[in-house]
Amino acid sequence: MAKNRSASFGTRFFLRATAGNAGGGAVASLRASPCRLKKRNWRLREDWFSKLSRSPQAEGGDDKARLRERFKALRASVPAETARAAALAVADSAPRLLTRLIEDAGLAPTQAPVALYFSLPGELDCAPLLGALAGLGFPTLLPCAGAKATPLAFRLWRPGDALVAGRYGLSEPARDAREMAPKILLAPLLAFDERGGRLGFGGGYYDATLAALRAEKTLLAAGGLAFARQRASALPMEKHDAPLDFVITEQETLNFMEGRCGFSSSAT
Repeated sequence: MAKNRSASFGTRFFLRATAGNAGGGAVASLRASPCRLKKRNWRLREDWFSKLSRSPQAEGGDDKARLRERFKALRASVPAETARAAALAVADSAPRLLTRLIEDAGLAPTQAPVALYFSLPGELDCAPLLGALAGLGFPTLLPCAGAKATPLAFRLWRPGDALVAGRYGLSEPARDAREMAPKILLAPLLAFDERGGRLGFGGGYYDATLAALRAEKTLLAAGGLAFARQRASALPMEKHDAPLDFVITEQETLNFMEGRCGFSSSAT
């Protein structure tokens, strides 16, 4: 893992992408503009996710509900400074991996939209990575949610663009932003395991999204972004649970696609 580097690969592009933006650049835009995410709204969102995780019908019942509570607490225990360093480490390593993936497919960055997400409190902050990818020419997308357990739509969003309040009060690109299908999807998670299993909040959005994109055969790969401490030895998986192709943490990149794209589990 790259440490103590003053101008690392991802950080360099993140700083370029955010330089000169009013209100603090990409990070400020992701977190505040224009819908002004207030603490009250964060609590409403967390309450909604907590209800999902407590529901016996959500994602396999009590076993997963207990795991969600455990890993939510574990993720929340990451100190703020450690979390910031982890986000920058992922922003440094992930662009190299994604570049290799698209080169193997014969694509240029401009031909490979990458879907990220609006980081909730406690999640690994993907704003630095979004800025790095935008600086490299990747179209960067954010999700727009519909009804529960239905596929997400993705709209183009670059640092400095407007955000509006969407379903559940979560911020998303403006309604007139271009909708695009991602070539690479990066998903949030509560936990992951050594087989590519992913534990989400139980809404079913990413399982439905991955099933739809994989059925269309347009998606190159789907990965997760996480802190290393979110790794589990094994997670309960059901038929509808969509596995990940790779996971990137601040310590390593885990490949679950051996033989497909020429990269392997290694320290970043």
